[in-house]
Amino acid sequence: MHILNYTKQTQDFPDFWGPNGHIYLVKKDIFLNGNTFYPEGTIGYRMPDERSLDIDSEWDLYLADLILKDRKSS
Repeated sequence: MHILNYTKQTQDFPDFWGPNGHIYLVKKDIFLNGNTFYPEGTIGYRMPDERSLDIDSEWDLYLADLILKDRKSS
């Protein structure tokens, strides 16, 4: 595991966005021949944070469940 040591808060960094693993659209032949999800000319789709829940652990799943239940009750 790598531990990052920042001297600033993340809010102090300029806007940054990158792949979140939620959506990849690539033609089958391009993927198979190039073995990549990022062929030349790839563009991004900026997904709102509230639609980009990252679930890597049971705790993440628990929090996502709470968020979705809250959305349903609102």
